[in-house]
Amino acid sequence: MNDTATGPWREALGVIDGLLTAPPPEREQKLRELEATQPDLHRRVRALLDADAVATRIGFLDVPRADVSRRAGPALSAGARLGPYRIERELGTGGMGEVWLARRDDGLYDGEVAIKTLHPFFAMGAMRDRFLREAQMLGKLAHPNIARLLDAGVADGVVFLVIEYVRGTSIEAYCDGRSLDVDARLALFDAVCVAVAHAHANLIVHRDIKPGNILVTDEGQVKLLDFGIGKLLDADGAERTELTRVTGRVFTPEFAAPEQILGEPVTTVTDVYSLGTLLFVLLTGARPFGNEVSGNKLEHAVLHAEPESLPRAARDSAPDLAAKRGCTPARLAKTLDGDLENIVQRALRKPAADRYASVLAFADDVARYRRHEPVLARAGSRAYRLGRFVRRHRVAVAAAAGVFVAATAGVAGVVYQAREARAQAVLARREAEKATSIKDYLLSIFEANKTAHPDGAAARKTTAEELMRMATKQVLETPDKDAEVRYELMEILGSIHAGLESFDVQEALNKEKIRVAEQSFSLTDIRLAEAYNDHSELLRARQRFDEARAAALHAVELREVQGDRTSPTRGRTEVQLGQIAYGTFEGVGTEPIDHFLAAIRILERFPPSHELARAHLGLGRTYEFVDRYVESIDENQKGIRVAEKADGPRATAVAGGHQQMSRALAALGRLEEAEQHLDQAIEIFTFANGPDGGFTAIATLDLGRMKNRRGRHREAVVVLEKALENRVRVAGPQDHWTQQVRVSLLNSFVSLGDFERARDLDRTLTASFVEKRNQRLKLSSMRSRAVLALEEGRAKDALAVVDDAQALFDAQSQPRSPMSYSLLFARAEALAALGREREAREALDASLPLLAEFDKDPEKPDALYEQVARARVELAEGQSGAAAEKLSKVVEHLRASKRRAEMWPLEDLAQRRLADAQFAAGNVKAACAALDGSIELRMTNALPIDPRLIAAKKLKDRCNG
Repeated sequence: MNDTATGPWREALGVIDGLLTAPPPEREQKLRELEATQPDLHRRVRALLDADAVATRIGFLDVPRADVSRRAGPALSAGARLGPYRIERELGTGGMGEVWLARRDDGLYDGEVAIKTLHPFFAMGAMRDRFLREAQMLGKLAHPNIARLLDAGVADGVVFLVIEYVRGTSIEAYCDGRSLDVDARLALFDAVCVAVAHAHANLIVHRDIKPGNILVTDEGQVKLLDFGIGKLLDADGAERTELTRVTGRVFTPEFAAPEQILGEPVTTVTDVYSLGTLLFVLLTGARPFGNEVSGNKLEHAVLHAEPESLPRAARDSAPDLAAKRGCTPARLAKTLDGDLENIVQRALRKPAADRYASVLAFADDVARYRRHEPVLARAGSRAYRLGRFVRRHRVAVAAAAGVFVAATAGVAGVVYQAREARAQAVLARREAEKATSIKDYLLSIFEANKTAHPDGAAARKTTAEELMRMATKQVLETPDKDAEVRYELMEILGSIHAGLESFDVQEALNKEKIRVAEQSFSLTDIRLAEAYNDHSELLRARQRFDEARAAALHAVELREVQGDRTSPTRGRTEVQLGQIAYGTFEGVGTEPIDHFLAAIRILERFPPSHELARAHLGLGRTYEFVDRYVESIDENQKGIRVAEKADGPRATAVAGGHQQMSRALAALGRLEEAEQHLDQAIEIFTFANGPDGGFTAIATLDLGRMKNRRGRHREAVVVLEKALENRVRVAGPQDHWTQQVRVSLLNSFVSLGDFERARDLDRTLTASFVEKRNQRLKLSSMRSRAVLALEEGRAKDALAVVDDAQALFDAQSQPRSPMSYSLLFARAEALAALGREREAREALDASLPLLAEFDKDPEKPDALYEQVARARVELAEGQSGAAAEKLSKVVEHLRASKRRAEMWPLEDLAQRRLADAQFAAGNVKAACAALDGSIELRMTNALPIDPRLIAAKKLKDRCNG
């Protein structure tokens, strides 16, 4: 069948998809409109609807015939369960499936969700592919203005997506229902653009942006929905895939771009067109080609006619539409004339290349309008730019005009005012020139990309990171450009590369920024000190503390020239010096505390700021390091509050505060609270930096450690393996944090009994830690490796590792800490296994004063472990009765503890050793009871391959005998 024969039916298939998902009243209204405007198309659509009705009635294409009665109706029903979800009520239905309100109530999460199900008729066809593709795309998106995908799968034959349930109304109804003025509507539109831009950054085009797919909650938060027909930009080049050939063109004609109607490839600027239509609707209440145009006439208009002008649409609107925008039709027309008209018309240009290059460029022009700045959609004469300047500074201009009139009596007054006016004009012109230069420079990057990839397709595949690298290369290689423009460009690019963790590029930009500032600005220019602050921050983050301190002290010297000891810039430098001091802090002295307190004294006199939050959080981290946990929690709470005010609730600093709170709480044994703060931190870091970001990876590492501490080692492995994969990809196999993850993962494997994978990590860690800055982590690694050797019965190897670790500890002049007694424990265990009981007892005796000083956990798990280790020494000495008594008390204490589940590995060890002691004492029944306790714990919490579990089961044969 050729395209000529199938074309009309493809068109009908494209229409029916929208009808099947529409509520019945809306479906009938659209059918009546279609019958009046396109009778032939209406006839085909009716035929398809009739066929669908017959298929529904007879269960055509349904899975097993015995199941037809169940499948013919809704896939779900109120009160039913779908996995962990309890279905509450239907939210909507259509030919493709249903949407249900549900609640997850299995204890892991309690909240409302929306569940989209696919009709069984489509469960094995192209619609299923489209449905599952929506899950794939939503899974890539993490943004507060996009409804999140929570789960997806197939259960009892039902294909489903679980999506964040949004209580809200369509953006058009929300704006009209609250009679929002133009500026308020533009603010909401900006939030929509930010959400769409996030999708584009993840290589996803929405393709069906319309009011019904954008909800606004009662709190005013925008939520973008329904990526069901979105397109992955990194898919193969053929737009008309088998999926699109089967399902037809799927879009909403009123909001479709010309290329969608023509069946041409879609790009990000396709969404720009739809957003332009959306903005037209929000501002005027009308559609660009009229509210009455539909079907073929609408498609013809989109392809060939010019959209209505905003002012005319406003003038022709009913008075109630203008009233919903807080004005009359005439006043609304006047407001929409000019810049807004130019902005919308540019977004609606038919050639894709003539529209805004990106959604962010579109949003930026709207933001310029709201700030009364020149917009890019208008060429801009001098008179126009002056008019925008007056709008931005109307109070100052009016005041200047008043002074000018009052001064007309004296020539001197006139001259003075003329000079002031010229100065203002020069300043305004200079700022405009800088803005234009920066804009032209950034646009030149896209032109360079087009030159580098003349075929167009390759140019579209260039990633944002590649574009930024092109931009950076160009700015570094153009020293003749205006110094102030170069400085600002390097500021912008440096921030972007920081987010991308392109540290080498960021360092090159910082050095060039300092050079430009030193050559072009005076020593008193605050930008020079800020450039050194920026460089110091980067160097500190890379743990080059000496260089970082030198850069920060140079910033201090530059401000001392001005006698500046109290400015925000000086406060920022104190924060930097505090961070640097903390990086090399050994717990002796108060240097980091002094710098952070100095920063707080300076910065708290100004409005809440990011730097003030960093000062509180830095102080909280330092207090944590010196075991002042209550003070640490207090400072972290202050830092979180300041960061939320200064940067917003989803700022990185807020996440960092939650992460630090978790550590201080964990030190006090409040592990459940600690994990809740970590969950908050990871959610914010993922939003701010993405799932692969450095901060996200480190917080995920902390979560893995926390799960280990809580005895949830299987969960820890899942978390840590993902963190390791991400960190290796982003920072490489030898990165400091990569090694941290490996050490924690090694601990998880040992606890679970997966010794083979633990040995693989052991070999990797043994070959690592060449650099001096990793010595503290190397100690932790050696402690974990020693534990592995002990669990595998390699006491000699364990003792060798412990001796090396102790030598390193002493050589590094490490302060006394939990590591001090941890190494003594491992040493005692190895010595006892080797029959050197006296030395083992001496090691345990040496640990007691350290335990009294550093074991801050109310449950005293380390002190309990000391008792278990001492019992092993007693057992080796033949004191089985004393060992059994000691171990029985430990087991009894652990079983009565509220945190028993967290300490199961210690209870298991005590039970196994208790069995050994009871067997040695001839108490077989008591020994078997202890073995049962150990087997139960390991079967519940460890892996079946755990050698300790296997050995305990074999030992049970003695009980049976």
